[in-house]
Amino acid sequence: MYEMPWPKPALANCVFYHSMYLPQTGPVEGQWDIRPDFEAYTGGLDLRGKRVLDVGTCTGAIAFEMDNRGADVTAFDADSVARFQWVPFASTLYHQDRARWNAASEQGLIAYKSAFWYAWHEYESRVKVVYGDVGQLAQLVPEQDVVLACAIIEHLSDPVTAIGQIARVAKEAVVIGFTHVDFTPGLFMRPHQEWSANHPYVWWRLSADLYRLIFRQLGFEVEFVEAYAMFGTVKAERHTIVARRVVAA
Repeated sequence: MYEMPWPKPALANCVFYHSMYLPQTGPVEGQWDIRPDFEAYTGGLDLRGKRVLDVGTCTGAIAFEMDNRGADVTAFDADSVARFQWVPFASTLYHQDRARWNAASEQGLIAYKSAFWYAWHEYESRVKVVYGDVGQLAQLVPEQDVVLACAIIEHLSDPVTAIGQIARVAKEAVVIGFTHVDFTPGLFMRPHQEWSANHPYVWWRLSADLYRLIFRQLGFEVEFVEAYAMFGTVKAERHTIVARRVVAA
């Protein structure tokens, strides 16, 4: 079930999604820095001694911080770019020849995974890792106390199924961290801004009412927390959804 730890990769082969400070290497710059508002970004729950699953871990900033805080952490991510579903555009290689796109794109995912394992070695981490399909999450990982899925819902073509899988694993709470929420009344999800061939990996913006309905059906009650993260020098503001179980699984 768990991935065998990779040997420590060469730093030159790593691409960091998150900015972090590594014990031996020092600071590494990623596309996003989630440290300034980490508590709100991750829902502010006390996870000491809890079994925690970090879904969509990428380069592991959340998993490693929760491990450092005393949680028993499992990190989950896609096993291959073949799992990715992008918005289809006729002009893209993704649409024209998926096999070629997969082959051309796999190295990018490996570079993120390499960064995770590089940091894992530097932190002398206890985090366990599972790679697979989020649509089969409940078959791949054991029950957890809390599941965090941060900044990934908008990248999924079928977010409702993914939330269902996440909820099946979570005994106490689910945190949908740093995601776009539409507070217009009504049950809907709509394309996030306008779909663009330049950003085909961004799908939906769900309404707050739809999130409430989905989680109520799954036995949770929700609250919405304002959070921000830094994208370079730009402050990006979104919401974190904290769903607490009120009905036993």
